[in-house]
Amino acid sequence: MYQFIETIRIEKGEAFRLDLHEKRMNITRNFFWPDSPELKLKEILIKTNFNQYTERTRCRIVYDQNFIECKYYSYSPRQIKNLKCLYTDQLQYQFKSADRTEIDRLFATREDFDDVLFVRNNLITDTSIANIAFWNGQEWHTPKHPLLAGTHREALIKTGEIHPYDITTDQLQNYSHACLFNALLDFGEIIIETRRISI
Repeated sequence: MYQFIETIRIEKGEAFRLDLHEKRMNITRNFFWPDSPELKLKEILIKTNFNQYTERTRCRIVYDQNFIECKYYSYSPRQIKNLKCLYTDQLQYQFKSADRTEIDRLFATREDFDDVLFVRNNLITDTSIANIAFWNGQEWHTPKHPLLAGTHREALIKTGEIHPYDITTDQLQNYSHACLFNALLDFGEIIIETRRISI
């Protein structure tokens, strides 16, 4: 049976972007199990005393047609200083599956690079752990067709902080910096120069 996850940032007793996580979770469940009633993430978190966590903490929700488990882990951002473009037209990760076997297999081919940047049909998508945005000197552009539409990405698009565009590897020369972000990472916390992306 399919299993899926939501990864939620908990800090100072607050669950970040909980409404967007719940929305994505229930869209996934409705796609695979159309008759399932909606799950309420806040009710799940309250039962696990989520507000006891003051440091940045990774909350991992596992679910299928039903809620399975909720676990908490300490979190330290991974150091990323360079990326290797990896061309893989077949990779699909539209839903946040608990099975990351193919992503992990491809990540293992990164050689001396800190992470991979997946390129599908000549369009940049995501790294193995994060959505990405590129700075052109005036605004941040994020790939219009990511592997996974992250909750932090959705929030940043809504506020106009990032703008979706189709971005090819040839267009990387138009950008000076890249920013990696996900549910746990602040926007601006990991920024690298685009010259450190091997295409």
